[in-house]
Amino acid sequence: MFLIETTSPLYGSKHLIGLLMMLVISAAYLVPIIIYRKTMSQKSKLLVLKLTILFMWLLEIFKFIILLRERGNIPLGEFPFALCSTPLYLFPFVAFGKSKFAEYLKPSAFIVGLLAGAISLLYPSNILGGAVPWFSFTEELFPLRSFVYHTVMILFAVNMLISGVYKMKKGDLVKAIVVLLVLASIAITLNAIIPNADFFMLGMGYGSPFLFVRDISPLLYIAVMISLALLIITLVYLPLELKHKNRAPLVK
Repeated sequence: MFLIETTSPLYGSKHLIGLLMMLVISAAYLVPIIIYRKTMSQKSKLLVLKLTILFMWLLEIFKFIILLRERGNIPLGEFPFALCSTPLYLFPFVAFGKSKFAEYLKPSAFIVGLLAGAISLLYPSNILGGAVPWFSFTEELFPLRSFVYHTVMILFAVNMLISGVYKMKKGDLVKAIVVLLVLASIAITLNAIIPNADFFMLGMGYGSPFLFVRDISPLLYIAVMISLALLIITLVYLPLELKHKNRAPLVK
């Protein structure tokens, strides 16, 4: 991923102002959807999701434009296969897909959009940028774009539930884990091939709070990061899984 040197303190004035701006954007997106959700047709609900993923792809193209302007090229390690880039591939299946494969991908799309987006905003260790105002456009284009991008990730995931396109159900935990483990395996392979790549933050560990583990052992670092991700996903879906388990009929 494109590494932004973060010199602004986490939860300093810039971070808090950024979170406030994202709350305003979130309200502007979600409030009309919540108000009109009962009168909107399913076609209209899907259209909102389609326009949202289109906007995300425009933000990704904007990232490439910034890279070309600042570096003169797009290194292989900057192509969209970071964890927070996977919604660019998963979300279209949600908005456009009607196959069983699309249904299988919905839990992973939801969990990545919601959790990866939220974690990135709450702990923006490599996207917050320098200690300058948000609208210093010559310096802060990329951090501002990143905050908006991760906010849209969350909004898409939340809208999946509001629109009824995705309904959490038994077995989704396994589906989410399987898809994310496959994607993580691809990321690890790419990190091994591409110098200094950090897809899924499983390579160089830029901005990771567990970077010290990598100094001990890169393999241990990967195991810790994947285990932590699986734990968080499990905590989200565990209440649902336990609820269904408790409803299971007794065998006499």
